[in-house]
Amino acid sequence: MPDTQRTNQLLQSYFDKVLVLTVPRFTDRHEKVKQRLQGIQFDFFYGFDKQDLTESLIREQYHYNKKNTLAPGYYFKPLNSGEIACSLSHRMIYQAMIDQQWKRVLILEDDVVPDEQNLAALEVCLQELPADWDLFYLGYLKNDQLTAGKKSQNAWYQLLAFFGLSKMSLKMINNRLPKNFSPHLWKAGFHDCTHAYAISLNGAKKLLAAQTPVTYRADNLLSALVLKEELKAFASKKFLFNQEVFTDHTDRSHIREKWANQ
Repeated sequence: MPDTQRTNQLLQSYFDKVLVLTVPRFTDRHEKVKQRLQGIQFDFFYGFDKQDLTESLIREQYHYNKKNTLAPGYYFKPLNSGEIACSLSHRMIYQAMIDQQWKRVLILEDDVVPDEQNLAALEVCLQELPADWDLFYLGYLKNDQLTAGKKSQNAWYQLLAFFGLSKMSLKMINNRLPKNFSPHLWKAGFHDCTHAYAISLNGAKKLLAAQTPVTYRADNLLSALVLKEELKAFASKKFLFNQEVFTDHTDRSHIREKWANQ
């Protein structure tokens, strides 16, 4: 079992804010996350509810650009209403960071689950982060291991890009896989999910600029800027936080609609 008191001390001393992103009407989720994060001091940050989206607001705030795909072989589809609301919600945090001049913020979604086995590694992860980091993944999916299969697949993608047969640039494909940075950290590559990540004030400024208007799904925004080498990004080699959908298949986050329509 992790030392919750020590975890809270580390988070409070390192970050200006620990925020849990949610929407006001889902009070059941608020109670769940309070239980899961018991002993950790945090504030709820109320994002954009998809029920408040109108066609005019979508036209004003969202712009689809197929060239923003992060898949070598195909273009991503336009975002659905839940994904737009999710992206707007995360963008609201970036704006709040700039307005309030918060230097470092940990962002958790309302379906976050602390990993009791790995959370003890938080202290060394924070110690190994360079002073000028922009983005730090404490939980994510995709590319958490550097396997021979992944390297072989990426070599094929690089070949396609070299001959102009990829939807992604060669530079972005070269950065898809994480690279060793320190004993407990990767230099981040292409990762999915935004249930547990931290950003610096400098990172928030870059993310806000790239997401105004909204052009990416919330997690793809992070990856796009990482692959373009516009963010100094790192990822914990061990997942410090997980997502509820992978621990409790009967429930899903109301912030994210990646896995099914709700």
